[in-house]
Amino acid sequence: MDHLIQDLTFAWRTLRRRPGYVVTAVLRLAIGLGANTAIFSVVNGVILKPFPYPHPERLVVLSGTSREVPETLVSYPDYLDWRERQTVFEEIAVRMPAGFVFTGDGEPERIIGRWVSASFFQTLGVKPLIGRTFTEQDENPAAERVVVLGYGLWQRRFGGEESVVGRTLRINAESWTVIGVMRADFDFYGRINANNDFLVPLGRLTDREYMHTRNTHLASVIGRLKPNATLEQARSEMNAIAADLEARYPESNTGTGVSLKPLTEDYLGDARQV
Repeated sequence: MDHLIQDLTFAWRTLRRRPGYVVTAVLRLAIGLGANTAIFSVVNGVILKPFPYPHPERLVVLSGTSREVPETLVSYPDYLDWRERQTVFEEIAVRMPAGFVFTGDGEPERIIGRWVSASFFQTLGVKPLIGRTFTEQDENPAAERVVVLGYGLWQRRFGGEESVVGRTLRINAESWTVIGVMRADFDFYGRINANNDFLVPLGRLTDREYMHTRNTHLASVIGRLKPNATLEQARSEMNAIAADLEARYPESNTGTGVSLKPLTEDYLGDARQV
């Protein structure tokens, strides 16, 4: 015990004589702990807690490329051509960020979600907690406005009441009918973020002029590989499709291409959370 007290006394005197060393040591310790925490967060999110989708290793992020930028968003017409002509994916889907104002019971609230194609849920392989997701008919701009709520918004504004399905809400001063609620663990990147309040059919935007312009890049695309397809096969086919689109539409597609990467790699790279 006497030796321990002597050691502590010596250490304290040394640190008092060298305060700069103390600051450096503390900073290094803090940086080390912060780095380890960040690394653990990624490992915990991607490896220890895998994405809540069946066979996530088959999910592939598809991005546009240009001469100036290695990865860009995708024009809606290009997405439609990709989806129609590809043969290596079970399905591909498109999404865009959406910001609405919820004016239901209580104080108005700014809510953030996504416009998604009906194929979004099938591509990810997810089902709602209650109710249903979108059909191709829901994507018609003339169809009834329908919305799928995120679990957080459902709990926050409706107390988790299952009777919310079928209710009409006032969103952006318009009437939207709730058709489903997603599970608590659902989000595109497998973690909760600000884009998770709601989902609405992206097809409702197809009457907008900008959705038919190949020079307008607004969409993010994801695909699910067929069980026997490889990423290299997908790259080869998608590059061929992109080259043909470049030849067909030189004014908009000259110098453009397509980039593919696994969803887990996209998460680790920049996790854009779009």
